[in-house]
Amino acid sequence: MRTIILLSLSLAICAGEISNIHGTILDPSGWPVQGARIACGNLTVYSNTEGRFTVAGVDKCEARIEKSGFEARTAQLGAQTDSRITLVVAGPIESVVVSATRTETTPEQAAVAANVVTEQQIVARDFPVVSDILRDLPGLQVIQSGRPGSIVSLFTRGSNSTQTLVLLDGVPLNEPGGQVNLAHLTSEGVERVEVVRGPESALFGAEASAGVIQLFTKRGDPEETVPHGSVSYERGNFQTDRWIANLNGGYGNRLDYSLSAAELHTAGEYPNDYYRDNTGSANLGFRIAESTEARAVFRIYDAHVGTPGAVAFQAPDLVSNEETRDSTLSLRLDDSRGANYLQRFTFGYTHLSDRFNSSFPSLNAPERKTAGYQGTLSHRGGALVFGYDYQDQSGDLSGINASRNNHGFFANLQQTFGRRIYLSGGARVEHSSAFGTIGSGRGGVSLLLLGEHGALSSTIFRLSAGRGVTEPSLLQNFAKATFYHGNPALQPEKTNTYEAALVSEWFGRRIRTEIAGFRSSFTNLIAFVSDTWQNVQASWARGLETSAQARLAKSIFVQASYMRLYTRITSSAAPPSSPTGIGQPLLRRPGNSGAVSIAVTPKRWSLVLGGRFMGERNDIDNSFRVARNPNYENFYASASYDVTRHVTPLLRLDNLLNESYQEALGYPALSRSIIGGVRIHW
Repeated sequence: MRTIILLSLSLAICAGEISNIHGTILDPSGWPVQGARIACGNLTVYSNTEGRFTVAGVDKCEARIEKSGFEARTAQLGAQTDSRITLVVAGPIESVVVSATRTETTPEQAAVAANVVTEQQIVARDFPVVSDILRDLPGLQVIQSGRPGSIVSLFTRGSNSTQTLVLLDGVPLNEPGGQVNLAHLTSEGVERVEVVRGPESALFGAEASAGVIQLFTKRGDPEETVPHGSVSYERGNFQTDRWIANLNGGYGNRLDYSLSAAELHTAGEYPNDYYRDNTGSANLGFRIAESTEARAVFRIYDAHVGTPGAVAFQAPDLVSNEETRDSTLSLRLDDSRGANYLQRFTFGYTHLSDRFNSSFPSLNAPERKTAGYQGTLSHRGGALVFGYDYQDQSGDLSGINASRNNHGFFANLQQTFGRRIYLSGGARVEHSSAFGTIGSGRGGVSLLLLGEHGALSSTIFRLSAGRGVTEPSLLQNFAKATFYHGNPALQPEKTNTYEAALVSEWFGRRIRTEIAGFRSSFTNLIAFVSDTWQNVQASWARGLETSAQARLAKSIFVQASYMRLYTRITSSAAPPSSPTGIGQPLLRRPGNSGAVSIAVTPKRWSLVLGGRFMGERNDIDNSFRVARNPNYENFYASASYDVTRHVTPLLRLDNLLNESYQEALGYPALSRSIIGGVRIHW
């Protein structure tokens, strides 16, 4: 009898161990969905920040899964298997972005122009730097002043290069004041890229007046106890070497990790044209409880580049060079308080050291510390996001110590009415120790005009407006030098933007087209006058932006974009004949630009072919006079083939037609580049 009782208890314990259902909720791109409601019989649980959920004490059930913004669905769940459930976006556009409203949403719900680049697309293209990924997206114009390692500037819909905020896991990479050089921002360890075009200062503060680009670092899986990773090496002309190593996995169903390291080295095409970039990143997450997760992300790069100067105008400078090191840290604690409330505590740190070595050396070493709280209250048909951000900005400006701080309070409300009307609006009040208090805001509406009708799957009309701000740089506020000085009375630059768009999907959502008209006015722009900086310039940009994506087959994806842009300077302290005089188009913003690509990605191999074109544009010649920079085209190709499960040869060709052109006048781009290698993965 005693034996029977003990055996029964043992069986009961074993049964208890297996009677737990586990699973993961994902969006259509494979990104985790947090806060999804899983109703399993009489039990209800919610997915955590990794999309994970557990239903305790149940062997199997037919569950109903619900999440605002997604179609509700049912699924058969069992304790014997770890379920992975992919939700379908509620609405015609199967794309989910975080950067539009600081919480998961779709572009039509947020009433924004947005694009997402997935990990699969990043791997297939094999671009070494993020800026090359951005070149293929609508509304963005990327200008590099020479070959690899030289300065890369980004213009969003005709705005200044300081008016687009670049984030790494929520931490700003821009210098205080908006300047960001994308030359050394490599693609290794990046899992996802989101781009939102239009003012986002209402949510992200005084550097997002034209748009936001956010990079998400690759993360591991806490349930993959066996580490996975890869090592690759590539070799090409111009003595180019590139190696990459990464490792990711998990431990104990609580800890996940993803580590990566890379080096890119090239001798360049001209004397003193060398470039070396070392990059490393780490993403560590720990599940404290089912509803609470801590995450730390660290990324660093160290770059050294020769600066031969404008070699199209003059003999190469054989001495000057630049040393740059950037460190970024992101700390985050996510905590779900029931079904409808998620709170997030954040801390961020970015330090840049940029030393220019020449006859007139200089050092720019800004740093930024951020801390914040964000609450997301979900309700039927929408969500309210609100919070507080603090920034401490400081820097060493060639021996001059500068510092200031910002306090920002923000809120954004989304609401869906039925299945046809989506409203979104937000505002921010920001106080700076340098320029005082200023407000910003944005609002938009998306209307579902047509549903399924013949070849047409849906048509949405989008209307939005917003105001953004860009604060002065530390140099503009605090500089002290022999021939110039800072101006502490500078006010933020202001951007007002209006947009109207039509978004349609065709043939069962296989094809998506978007056409958007926009107009932006830029006022209070900062320019150097005599011996300091002043708010004396103004300009506008208006244009038409079109894009199309087509899934021709399961493994064939085609995308194209085109922008017709008009710009004018309307107020300036410079003479009308100068490059920044009244009536002149804005520098380096072509009136016509676009890109097209086709990606063929079956299971074992991939082939990507693409091209970009830039029209004629205003620039500056070697006498600092207005000059027209001719149009150009640049074609590229990349390919890979899985010889075995663990070995993949790689090949990439840039400037396929070996065209001679200058993105920035005086600085020739690299001629045809061929690089190939092999990736070993396990």
